[in-house]
Amino acid sequence: MSKEGAIAQKAAKAGGLALKKFFGKKIALSMREDDSFSSSATVSGEKKALEAIHRAFPAHSVLSTEAGAMENDAYHRWLLDPCDEPVLLMRANPAVGVAVAFERRSQLEAAVVYFPFWNQLFFAERGKGATLNGKKIRVSAVVELEQSFVLFDDFRAFIRRNHVPQLELLIKRSQKATSGYGKLASLMAVARGDVDLCVGSKISPGTLAAARLIVTEAGGQVSDYNGKATHYTSNFIASNQKLHEAALSFFGRHNSMNL
Repeated sequence: MSKEGAIAQKAAKAGGLALKKFFGKKIALSMREDDSFSSSATVSGEKKALEAIHRAFPAHSVLSTEAGAMENDAYHRWLLDPCDEPVLLMRANPAVGVAVAFERRSQLEAAVVYFPFWNQLFFAERGKGATLNGKKIRVSAVVELEQSFVLFDDFRAFIRRNHVPQLELLIKRSQKATSGYGKLASLMAVARGDVDLCVGSKISPGTLAAARLIVTEAGGQVSDYNGKATHYTSNFIASNQKLHEAALSFFGRHNSMNL
């Protein structure tokens, strides 16, 4: 394991530990410009995660969903989401995750998604596969959309961005489709092969970066609605790779319904 990978794990665990005191507690929420929530829990988790990163790499840049961009070394950047679902945290729902990713020269090198209330740590380094608590994971082998299990995230975001017609068509073609509890939990369900597709119309780079590397290293594929492999996007499709082109046909630039 690289030093960056080890620090990513340390940062995610530190951030996750900070979230535990907020579990099931009433916390003040405020809406960010991108319609996501900020809270005292995300600030607390971010502080602990950043301490671990800055202690090891004080010159590196950081992009966090809470604090935004902290630019230093242009070639080394950490992407962080200290609490992907503060509403679930407040409601004592354990599907709350911490995401930490490291990129060098704009290429993802290491990633962690940690669920402190499930004690689940997903980890990946570029070219080395993906693991859950140290055991290798792999995406599903489903090849037909009619046999697929699809998760979609935050239906309000589909409404606001006029993506409901595309989602409806995808749901009709799938075998089963339902809303996931949270972004990171849904994306990791793709990585471990529990579901075949996950689509969303609202996400931040700090959330998607870690998930993208883990899903990819597990044999899957992550892109925006136009098929670009990036985590700097507000929409995403994560798949077992075999169904990616089919999903893009509903949401991609060649779809005449895409508004």
